[in-house]
Amino acid sequence: MPVIPLVIALCCCGYFAAAMVNTSMRAIGLPPTYTPRSTVPLATSTTTVRPTETPTPTLQPTKTSEPTVWPTETPTSKPTRTPTPKPTKAPTIVPTATPTLTSGPRVIILGVNKHNEYVDLKNIGGQPQDLTGWKLVSVKGNQVCELRDVVIQPGGTLRVWTNNPNGGGYNCGFRGNIWNDNEPDPAVLYDAQGVEVSRYP
Repeated sequence: MPVIPLVIALCCCGYFAAAMVNTSMRAIGLPPTYTPRSTVPLATSTTTVRPTETPTPTLQPTKTSEPTVWPTETPTSKPTRTPTPKPTKAPTIVPTATPTLTSGPRVIILGVNKHNEYVDLKNIGGQPQDLTGWKLVSVKGNQVCELRDVVIQPGGTLRVWTNNPNGGGYNCGFRGNIWNDNEPDPAVLYDAQGVEVSRYP
């Protein structure tokens, strides 16, 4: 007989015999010969270990110490003393005397026409003026025209020519021109005493 079927048969008989014994013992009130193991697994208390929470430190704002501001002493400005202006002395204005016509004669040179070679004399005085002995001089070249037997009435004008063959006015009788047209050449009038009476220009 093969071994394996024999082992199986013996195991079955043994198990059957044990079951019968157990049943008989329970029938007479005896406890079973073995303590069946509980098939319910013992509850194992699983303790869940929570990770320890590390508290995040709250950053407190660092209080910056404010610098102590000391009050700056403002220098007191001294009041500026405004000097009292001294009264300005008004200049003394000397009134210019307005020339007035004198009661006596006064002869002046009104103008010189160099191109036409004549000079105009005028008596701005209040009396007639005899020109005998008076001299009319051309400064450039020192030409002298002697006046004689000529009288100018108050407010009257006398034209003195260098040489005017056609007559009219007073003719000095020069053969050529005496007034320089291209350069300054003043005319000067002297009285019979040789005092300068008038100059133009």
